[in-house]
Amino acid sequence: MSVDEETTNNHGNGNLPFCNPGDRIRIARHRSGLSQEELAEKLHVERKLISRIENNEGGIRLRTIQAVLCEVGLRMCAHCSGVCPYRRAVLEDDARA
Repeated sequence: MSVDEETTNNHGNGNLPFCNPGDRIRIARHRSGLSQEELAEKLHVERKLISRIENNEGGIRLRTIQAVLCEVGLRMCAHCSGVCPYRRAVLEDDARA
């Protein structure tokens, strides 16, 4: 089953209103055509960090979440601007976590 089929089946219209954050990021990553490895390379982090985010694991810095959201075309909230200061940030601290 594709990500879009899964989304439509689980949430009716595909808008993801009740998805957890990790699911929203995973679905947006798939829609962006990126693998976890490709997303990790763009952000200069390890693939396992992307997996941890998508699995809603704790202990991840907010700036890391913001950088991932920016890269897959999501925002933290409706009030966030389209310009993301975290895009392509080097997140060395989180890569070691």
